[in-house]
Amino acid sequence: RQLALDVSDSGRFMTLFYLRIDLETRHLRWVRAGHPAALFFDPGSGSFRELGGQGMALGVASDWVYTEEAGPQATAGILAIATDGLWEARDKQQRSYGQKRFQDVIRIHATLGAEAIIDKVYADLAEHTLGVLPEDDITLVIVKFDGGEDAAFDYHI
Repeated sequence: RQLALDVSDSGRFMTLFYLRIDLETRHLRWVRAGHPAALFFDPGSGSFRELGGQGMALGVASDWVYTEEAGPQATAGILAIATDGLWEARDKQQRSYGQKRFQDVIRIHATLGAEAIIDKVYADLAEHTLGVLPEDDITLVIVKFDGGEDAAFDYHI
């Protein structure tokens, strides 16, 4: 509410994706505020699931009520939280990097650790853009959930 009051005349806003992981049950809970949905990759099925939900960007409306969403237990998989600047990054022919290409890189390198997956995404993005500067910020967080009895988390920003 205060942010909306502070920036109301400027037209500025910010997006947010707030994620809480219950370390005991491995359940995910999140709130979206105008931010793109996070993606959860299931290596068993090879499919992605969006962690969506309603939520206006912060700073737009002081009376908006944000709601928490809940998802299934994260036993094994890769959670990717990214800003839209990643898949909107363009090459010299003005072609976007795209969510499909982003998802393909995660799918191909799913056996790697979180930091290595980020390195692969950024390397592929650099290959796509070939020196064209991004028009928007590019931020990526990867959280990898390893299954099994002694399940562990690996994350990198």
